[in-house]
Amino acid sequence: MTRKLAKNGQLVGEQRGGRNQWFIDPQSLANEIAERGGPWEGEVEKLADEVRRLVGKVAALETAGTGDPHEARAASQRDQYRAEAATMREVAIRANAAHRAAVGGFRQMLEAMEEQTNLVSELLGPRTPVDLGASGEAGGGR
Repeated sequence: MTRKLAKNGQLVGEQRGGRNQWFIDPQSLANEIAERGGPWEGEVEKLADEVRRLVGKVAALETAGTGDPHEARAASQRDQYRAEAATMREVAIRANAAHRAAVGGFRQMLEAMEEQTNLVSELLGPRTPVDLGASGEAGGGR
């Protein structure tokens, strides 16, 4: 809007640079506003009316929910129970994941113990000269 007024000669200013930048004389702008009012003059009134309307609506909404104290208490308890249920669900999910990880670790431990048991059984079991020969332990070189 200001650029248009400057191009029409209604405001005193000069154009500088290649980007349509105008440098307006502040006194010229003040005179224009004093004579005609700013381009926003009617907008301030509209904005103030809208703010008053919205303030009224907010106040009405705030008082609408406070009619029955039992209703407010019930709503508060409902919200509390919902929050507790959400927390319990999250804890249950995390506990389930921890249980699965523990079971997996336990299975690995059992497999390792079974392998150790097999190795110890092999070491302690009866050995024949054929077994000793097959494993490389037989042979007399000593």
